[in-house]
Amino acid sequence: MIWLFAIVSVSLVAILIQLLLVYQKKAYDLRMRQERIRKKIHEHISNLQETTKNIRHSASEQIGDLEAAQRIWAERLRPLTKELEELEKLMPPSLEANDEDPIDDSSEKLMLESDEVRLRELLDKIKAKQLELDGNLSGIERDTGLVRRTLEQMETNLKQVPSGGKG
Repeated sequence: MIWLFAIVSVSLVAILIQLLLVYQKKAYDLRMRQERIRKKIHEHISNLQETTKNIRHSASEQIGDLEAAQRIWAERLRPLTKELEELEKLMPPSLEANDEDPIDDSSEKLMLESDEVRLRELLDKIKAKQLELDGNLSGIERDTGLVRRTLEQMETNLKQVPSGGKG
């Protein structure tokens, strides 16, 4: 009976020693791999920082370009708005308002109507151009805001990356 107990004890000790050796080898392998993984992580962090720096630089250039375009469109819009207001003041409300001054000559009446039609068409074209300029201006303002928000988010993410990578 003692022999059986001794054989079982020696077998258990041998199994424990083998398990300890296997675990020690696996721990060593993990430590060796850990350095390569950490090196790759640091490379990725530096690449990410460089990329975000480049994006931030190009975004700040684009913000300047968008703001310049916004100023140009705003400057173009001001005189057109003034002209539109002046034309609206000069434009009679309707053709019926001209009935107060009866014109006997039909050719003069047709000329007056054609001038009024051309003036209305010109006014409509100016309104369309103003709407187009307003649309362009609002688009530029929207794009500028979008670029700013994106840049702020990238800066926030960039600030969080190094602190998270060091741990």
